[in-house]
Amino acid sequence: MPILNDTLIVELQDAIDYCRLRGYSEPTEDSLYRAQDYIAGKYNQRFTVDFDNTDAPREVSLAIFEAAWREAESPKSLSPDITMGDKKIMTGLDVIEWKPVKAGLTASDYVPRVSIIENLLAPIIKSANTVEMLRV
Repeated sequence: MPILNDTLIVELQDAIDYCRLRGYSEPTEDSLYRAQDYIAGKYNQRFTVDFDNTDAPREVSLAIFEAAWREAESPKSLSPDITMGDKKIMTGLDVIEWKPVKAGLTASDYVPRVSIIENLLAPIIKSANTVEMLRV
């Protein structure tokens, strides 16, 4: 069963202790919920183990702690709202000229990839590029 978003998997004090040991900003309950939502949304379909909110693997808790301090420091940084029409770069200085960042980009190209979270979850998730095959 995937992560459910109605109850927290981790305790706030455990998250605070984890972050203090590493010199990170202290998470809040709000940032823990946003962090758990991020982990659930990004990884629920990729987990290779079954669990619920009461027996989540340690890797999931650690990933939530990592996401929570980022969300405490910069709310919605892990799940930004993106409007594709305004992504441009300045290409000239003598005359103001703008050019789209890159043709063919989608909103997912702007969603941050946090390597420490990927690495913490690596033992219990499938690769993002995994294709499941059915043998008949």
